[in-house]
Amino acid sequence: PTPRVRLKRPKPLGAEQVLGDARLLFEHQDALAPRDLIAGTALLGLDIDRFTDDLRQHTYAERLREDFLSGVRSVVNGTPTFFINGIRHDGSFDFDTLSEAIDAQMKKSAA
Repeated sequence: PTPRVRLKRPKPLGAEQVLGDARLLFEHQDALAPRDLIAGTALLGLDIDRFTDDLRQHTYAERLREDFLSGVRSVVNGTPTFFINGIRHDGSFDFDTLSEAIDAQMKKSAA
């Protein structure tokens, strides 16, 4: 059987937890004002004071900028964007298609 890679999401803290939840942001992309983000922390049961401090102090601004610029350099023009062995996957991103693409790359790497 072909091995599968399981990614474990690190436990984020403060503002990073909300900003890292792409699903929440996508579902509420029309509500990204600071007051909306702070309200979202309450819905997620997060530390509102810490989140507010992180937001006001721009704690993750540089990291977000670096991530954004990295995406620009990698020709990421939308989300999700998948890379397999450093090559952008332009096909569908359903499980079967991604599994096939990973398997193909693994075979290339083994050859």
